Amino acid sequence: MYFAHVLGAEILGIYFIYIATFNLIIMFMDVGLSSGTIKRISEGRDTSEFFTASFLIYSATSIICIIILYILRHHINDYIGAEVWYFLVLSLFLMRYTTLIRSTLFGEKKTGISYIINLAEQIVKIIFQVLLVAFGYQLYGLIGGFCIALFVNIPLGLKFIDVKLKRPSLDHVKSIFAYSKYAFGVGINEYLYQSMDILVIGLLLPKFYSGIYGASWSFSGAAVLGTIAISSTLFPYISEWSANGQIDHIKNAFSEALTYSLILAIPIFAGVLVFSKDLLYFAYGETFSMAWITLIVLTGARLIETVQMITRGALAGMNRPDLVLKITCVTIPLNLIGNFVLVYTIGMIGAAIATLVTIIVSLKLSLKYAEGTVPISIPWNEIKDESISALVMISVIFVGLHFAPVNSFAILGAYTISGAAIYFTTLLAINEKIRGKMTSLIRGMISNFL
Repeated sequence: MYFAHVLGAEILGIYFIYIATFNLIIMFMDVGLSSGTIKRISEGRDTSEFFTASFLIYSATSIICIIILYILRHHINDYIGAEVWYFLVLSLFLMRYTTLIRSTLFGEKKTGISYIINLAEQIVKIIFQVLLVAFGYQLYGLIGGFCIALFVNIPLGLKFIDVKLKRPSLDHVKSIFAYSKYAFGVGINEYLYQSMDILVIGLLLPKFYSGIYGASWSFSGAAVLGTIAISSTLFPYISEWSANGQIDHIKNAFSEALTYSLILAIPIFAGVLVFSKDLLYFAYGETFSMAWITLIVLTGARLIETVQMITRGALAGMNRPDLVLKITCVTIPLNLIGNFVLVYTIGMIGAAIATLVTIIVSLKLSLKYAEGTVPISIPWNEIKDESISALVMISVIFVGLHFAPVNSFAILGAYTISGAAIYFTTLLAINEKIRGKMTSLIRGMISNFL
């Protein structure tokens, strides 16, 4: 929000194109290696050997990537719109080892520690970006803060992993590749959609549209914050349960994951339906409010993505990354073609529509392949009650808007807080299962605190 007001949509757009380029390169550099690392370490056998094998593979791919980027450096700078290829090399190098450490922590089932480190990274990024932009570094301040934050991950993560460097055999390397060759599609979710959208917008439209679209995408990300955490946490457990034949555990966990992923996604989408224009106006400025319909479409897509992410993650955990790869082979060309056609014909909102269509297709394929592989149990009663609670929330808000329209950030904040209170009060009143779970959780937190 601060950067949008200080730097404007043009510079922010160049930064988003840089990040989209970074994400796309990282995605293709990884080719499922991070999923392979998590999978093999989570199985609990030869963990140090698998860690070292992954380290060697990551190092080799980093060197190859740096050579290619050097050869293409002039084309990269021309496309992004600034002299940034050396920053791109640095950030990619740091991200490779950050990813290795994160994957190791997930494999060791230390997801809580990983998220604390990730939170520290985000705090460091914001602090340094604000400071560097305030000192006048503009675009390079944003990128510099991003690189500093990536570096912070490495020493913090190394402090908490248990594995050590230990000479691996060729079989360890082959084992990682045996899983990774199909797991390429596991990590392709928001990186694919956001990167494709912004890269195509940056190619076909003026750069400031990338800034406006990137801001809308960032806002829509609130709908999947809980899902990202739940899906990442669930993967190593499903992997272990699958290896041990504990199918009932997987069925129950899948249902719980959907319930608590949607518990935030549904009301956030409902809130965006009502306040999309106001959110963009007060958070980013008048220029950004032109994307209010785009924000609605993107948030709807992210709502559907919550179910897709859980289902794809479960397939991967059940040792079926080959099925996830099949889905990816459909969604990548679909998203790319859809972006070029729709952005060219109807502009920025075309990218959002292409993403929505891609996610719907991905979800349908995920559910189709999950039949007979993952013991799916959809919590329809909880989803119904979450939807009813969201309808109650926006109904009350509509009545309030008749008497007190949104004309300041304070009023928007008041509606947000009161809307959340109405939603959760209604949900806890009508759903006994969620009420019992929340009550048990709060009691546990109080007893631990005391």
